Amino acid sequence: ATEIDGDLVSVIREKAKSRGLTNLSAVMGTRTDSGLDEGCCDAVVLRMVYHQFDHPEEMMADIYRSLRPGGLLAVVEWDRSSFGPHGYGPEGLAERLARSGFEEVEVVKGWIGNAPQYCAVFKRP
Repeated sequence: ATEIDGDLVSVIREKAKSRGLTNLSAVMGTRTDSGLDEGCCDAVVLRMVYHQFDHPEEMMADIYRSLRPGGLLAVVEWDRSSFGPHGYGPEGLAERLARSGFEEVEVVKGWIGNAPQYCAVFKRP
């Protein structure tokens, strides 16, 4: 897990330890850097955070760097057309991520029942 709030990094670490989760680690990131090592991940999940990135291009370049070739990125996000100014529709997101080198794999609309969310899956070639 990566987080930009040091207090939350501590909370994640404590909860993982108390639950015996030895395969979970929490790292400190910044607004432009995930804190993940280069090529460390087979997959990354961004759940309801993309629309909050202050510097999305820099963050996505960093996440691209953290994925191994063939690694997957899943973005669960609000569909802007259904939720006003927050979020990005899947088409706009695909265009933005293509600029960072990602290839679209699949988009699942209506991610949680009838909620205006989707899950877009991308791949690092």
